[in-house]
Amino acid sequence: MFRKTSIIALLAALALSACSNNKSDLDSLELVKGIFSQQRKIQPSDPQVVARSLTKAMANSEGPLALLHLKRTQTTTVLREIETNGAYRTWAAYGSSDRRSLTTKGGIITATRGLGFDLMSSDVNGVLALITRRQNGTAKLVQRYLNGENIIYEIVADCTVIRGPEQTTKVGNQTRHTTEMTARCIAPDHEFTNTYLVSGNGQIVQAQQWLSPYYGHALIQRLR
Repeated sequence: MFRKTSIIALLAALALSACSNNKSDLDSLELVKGIFSQQRKIQPSDPQVVARSLTKAMANSEGPLALLHLKRTQTTTVLREIETNGAYRTWAAYGSSDRRSLTTKGGIITATRGLGFDLMSSDVNGVLALITRRQNGTAKLVQRYLNGENIIYEIVADCTVIRGPEQTTKVGNQTRHTTEMTARCIAPDHEFTNTYLVSGNGQIVQAQQWLSPYYGHALIQRLR
């Protein structure tokens, strides 16, 4: 569950047509509703709009896609992969030329660009190793931010990673068996809890993570 509120103007809204009732849209709508249902108190402003964008992306592209949801603005965006650099993947809004983007490593958001108060970089290796191996343990999580004065500052959190129950998760058009991993993290001035759903091969297919003190939590699910 999201623990704190956040403010974000992330990725331009997609211009979409009126509501459709075709099967692809309905399948996408069910996927979108499944994402939102995991947020308990969070209700999307217009899941049909997101479903149409998702249907279009799934039908007209072959590359990796993801779905991003942020709480405070109820912003949900279909993302497409635009660049890879080793283990890092950079994503931007599908169907948009907006230059704002985010970067992930192994399914964890490690950086944002063009948003203001950006997450400039992260050290996630320790936490990522425990999560992908589905092991209990402790590790540090380091996040670096650009504040309103264009100064980079660093937040170091001590995280306890706990293996949770196994479950089934809808990922794109597939149902995957996943393990829930929880990271309970303590920073000098705040605490937060991240949850990750990990497939049998160690891939993080969904991450609900603390993005920053400014943004709060974000949910990102890999669709393909």
